[in-house]
Amino acid sequence: EYQTQGEYIKSQLMYLYRKHRPAWKYKYKQMKNEEEFTEWVLEEPTGCLTAARFMHPEVQGNLLKDCVAINLVNAHISVLMDKYDSVFEDQLKNYLMSPQQILQQIIDERNITVEKAQDNILALVLSAVNDSEIDPVQFEALSDVEKEVYKSARGAVYQMKRCEEKELPPHILLEKKLAQVIKKGAEILRRECVICSITNEGFIVKKSGSLETAIKKLNEKIIQDYKFVQFEMKEFTDIVDKSKPLPI
Repeated sequence: EYQTQGEYIKSQLMYLYRKHRPAWKYKYKQMKNEEEFTEWVLEEPTGCLTAARFMHPEVQGNLLKDCVAINLVNAHISVLMDKYDSVFEDQLKNYLMSPQQILQQIIDERNITVEKAQDNILALVLSAVNDSEIDPVQFEALSDVEKEVYKSARGAVYQMKRCEEKELPPHILLEKKLAQVIKKGAEILRRECVICSITNEGFIVKKSGSLETAIKKLNEKIIQDYKFVQFEMKEFTDIVDKSKPLPI
């Protein structure tokens, strides 16, 4: 009542620091939409103030120096195409199989950075999933490859809606599939290493000497059920130099 949201978050984080608790535990549940399970969320919504899942990478990097992230590669795209790819080769499937080749075609045609090309592909796929209107002028400015990626995503979304028994919005169906992949990945990975947190695209796990072997086993096993799905390790970046005094 007497604090701004920012002040409340800061007070919660300072409480975390002062208590020096070695571990903070949270319970997760799957959301339901018309009796269908979808994405993973915290049971207690206030947990998002201190749960690692919601922190910026540089904050995670400082608090979790003994951890790394294991993320799905092209999470939404790989899950969408896994069950609903067309029989014929298309650009979205090509992107999953040979991403550098597709990105280079976009870069050459539009003279943009690789990061911008990646962002564009994800935005186009999510627009197709959410059935968002795309401005005709902006669409015409896209490269031929990007237009084909969008059409490919629309086709996959159409197949997804047609294959499902219940009429749910495509973004809910995709979140449901993504949660299933993460759940399956957790079942495989927890045999080899310690999972500290679930994220929207994978896990945060404890560092160990056998981590690379664990990820290799994870990819070998999960491909039996999801042919386009792969996980990769991602170190936290932008770690602040704590040897320098902060202006607090």
